[in-house]
Amino acid sequence: METKWIPFAYFVKLMRDIVSGLVHLHELGIIHRDLKPHNVLIVKEKSICGKLSDMGISRRLVGDMLSLGLHATGSGSSGWQAPEQLLHGRQTRAIDLFSLGCVLFFCMTCGRHPFGDHLERDVNVVKNRVNLFLVRHIPEAFDLFSRLLNPNPELRPRAVDVLHHPLFWDSEVRMSFLRDTSDRVELEDRECDSVLLRELESKGSVALGGKWDEKMEPEFINNIGRYRRYKYNGVRDLLRVIRNKLNHYRELPKEIQELLGGVPEGFNDYFGSRFPKLLMEVYNVMYHYCARPKLPKAENRTQSTVDTPRYGGDLRLRSSKSPSPLLIISREAVVRTSWTSANPGRRFLSCPQKGSRCRFLGWIDPPMCARSMLIIPGLLRNINNVNYQVARLKMCLFASWLLFVVVWVLFI
Repeated sequence: METKWIPFAYFVKLMRDIVSGLVHLHELGIIHRDLKPHNVLIVKEKSICGKLSDMGISRRLVGDMLSLGLHATGSGSSGWQAPEQLLHGRQTRAIDLFSLGCVLFFCMTCGRHPFGDHLERDVNVVKNRVNLFLVRHIPEAFDLFSRLLNPNPELRPRAVDVLHHPLFWDSEVRMSFLRDTSDRVELEDRECDSVLLRELESKGSVALGGKWDEKMEPEFINNIGRYRRYKYNGVRDLLRVIRNKLNHYRELPKEIQELLGGVPEGFNDYFGSRFPKLLMEVYNVMYHYCARPKLPKAENRTQSTVDTPRYGGDLRLRSSKSPSPLLIISREAVVRTSWTSANPGRRFLSCPQKGSRCRFLGWIDPPMCARSMLIIPGLLRNINNVNYQVARLKMCLFASWLLFVVVWVLFI
């Protein structure tokens, strides 16, 4: 029986240290040029950490230089060089990223190399004969290594992008990202031709591997069915289940809490073991969607100052079509608009003059109010299940009350 080794948090921490060191070098304009396992030191200071060493053939980019040119001396170590090094091409920061991919693969597979045995590595690098079979069961690692080992240096991610890749996320960041994505997706109308929804649901066969209710316990499915009806073949619906159970964990029955485990580690283990490809598929969809220039204030995202630290606050990514700009997927990008801007009427709740003299109509956006009134009949048409008759009655009473308030404000 084949064993699938999963890296412990200890190894992931050491790999993150290596990436952090490379980020620091590249920020200083230094190209290491000889990154390999032999040049990574394991040091015990306050805690065990990894540090880069042997800067003998490193070079610094001066001024606006982007590469070292075609006549740079020094070639690095055999088996750990990028194809452009072997072919004597221009040497940019991207050569370190290729070597980094080999080193991280080496760490994650207990000493294996993505390009085979020692004597055949350079030939395989030039011919792009890469084998990532050993990490196929870890979608985050497979995705990152595929990008780092791309033969085209312009398509490799930057070191800072690698540092914010989902491979290095902890359980809290993973669950927060899925929760925030669900909040953003819920703003999309199912009946409209939403690009985001269409792309997200197109990943269902890979992300879910079939109907997701078949991979969960019957008691859990019965519990979620009490409050809302879900489509068991939809990515959006599974994200909503995760979001709802995270937000209402304390309200869950004791047996469901024991089934899911604690927050966030238990949630990550429960859903991650059943849907190992869900995170990366959702991440890639949101990455491409948020990288599009049609989003509001897209031109300002390279210097975003939004304080949204729930999953790092700055998931730094690059568009494959435009590798130079640094895009930051934050909660602003995922949710796009705040509750106040999307629903101006909510500002009435914070009005210091609310009461007999409050100018309620001054806070209402007429188009938004009209859209809100159109939503109510649609909700009533959709609530046709016997279990929801009470909710339907409450909605009718609310609509009547709202109409009374509007008439009272206008004419009294």
